[in-house]
Amino acid sequence: MFLLMLCLGLGASVAMASPLYPNERNMVQLTQSNFEEVIIKSYQNVWFVLFYKPDNADCIDLVPKWDRFSILMEGFMKTAVVNADEEKSLVDKYNIKTFPSIKIFTNNEDKPHDYNGYYSTMSMMKEVENESKIVMYKRTPELNMFQHEGL
Repeated sequence: MFLLMLCLGLGASVAMASPLYPNERNMVQLTQSNFEEVIIKSYQNVWFVLFYKPDNADCIDLVPKWDRFSILMEGFMKTAVVNADEEKSLVDKYNIKTFPSIKIFTNNEDKPHDYNGYYSTMSMMKEVENESKIVMYKRTPELNMFQHEGL
């Protein structure tokens, strides 16, 4: 009986340790070993990177919204996730204090900015629209002159 309970208990703890975002999803799983190659050296991509804790209720609630957002944004921009329990060095490097946290990386820069909107699919999509405009103007300075002419 004790052995059965021990096995059931171990099974439950293994199930609890599984990531919220399995590898087969359409977002990139970031680690210390692949972060620079994927995010920083990624030429002309906008990345929305979610830092999460698998046991955090707010992070768990965000899973279906982040999934939907990632699917809808495929081809427009990139999404990735960082398991904060496993990647403490990235959490420290980017000064993550609360979970979930989303950082936005643009133009191969290692200095992301924070996403401060609501954690809803529509709010995050609105931010993609804003980021797209910023990136477009950074990449094509000649467009700035049209902005003043109302074009």
